[in-house]
Amino acid sequence: MSAFCRRAYEEDGQWLALTYECPNCDTSWHDEWSCEVDDDCPTCGTSCSPADAEEIEID
Repeated sequence: MSAFCRRAYEEDGQWLALTYECPNCDTSWHDEWSCEVDDDCPTCGTSCSPADAEEIEID
């Protein structure tokens, strides 16, 4: 976890379910972070921003 995301989680206590959609190869995937972060497409490696983010609770 990046220092920025760690600080965001410690300050806000939020956790996000992120959905990504690659504009180059149409691959969709999900990940969970404490803040919205770009991720690399698992198929073609393109850097993608989240298409959607939903706050979730963690234990």
